Amino acid sequence: MFKTALITRLVAHCGFSAVLFEASFFEFVQLDRARRADRPVMPDQIATAVGGLWKFDEEFQPLLAYLAEQATNGAIRLGGFDFQLGGAGQDFTNFGVIAELSGELVPVERENCRKAFRDLLFKGSNSERRQAVALCLEAIGALPVSADTDVRRERQEMLANLSAFAAANSADANSYSTSRDQEMFANFQRWMARWPAKTKAIVWTANSHAARAASPQTL
Repeated sequence: MFKTALITRLVAHCGFSAVLFEASFFEFVQLDRARRADRPVMPDQIATAVGGLWKFDEEFQPLLAYLAEQATNGAIRLGGFDFQLGGAGQDFTNFGVIAELSGELVPVERENCRKAFRDLLFKGSNSERRQAVALCLEAIGALPVSADTDVRRERQEMLANLSAFAAANSADANSYSTSRDQEMFANFQRWMARWPAKTKAIVWTANSHAARAASPQTL
């Protein structure tokens, strides 16, 4: 498989030590927690994190075991840069993130938060649901910040992604695409800032997001 061979050679011979996917930012936060806790990264965890767009691709499947092994032994770091919710099987992204971020709210606010995001996810966006989500995010943003650097950074970054996703859902298709691309680049920068200086990263994404000038009309 060409892509598998390309990535293994880039890692083995060209000094690349990270792979960033057009995939859930939140799921890869979970994987990064495993790395920091010295827990092994399993192929099925990576498959869940990259989502259905990639994990069912024949060229990608041979990479799962390789990436898991390399991530577990510290040879590579993994990240995702998409802010979208709704991926099949991505329970942390769809439910766990908002449960975690809202956990310190009073019970009524906490349940309202979780309901707001469930409704946005399963019923779609309208003015009432957007208002409920906005109130939820405002309440979370007002919570005291953690003294732990990693926890504080993760909470801030996950909240930024939820806020960007919610804002994009009030836009038309073109504006949504632009907002998504902007947040994907912001997430790319967030991962690179976490990692050692001069980390060389492979970016696995659709051409439409990597192109200098692209739009849904031209691609």
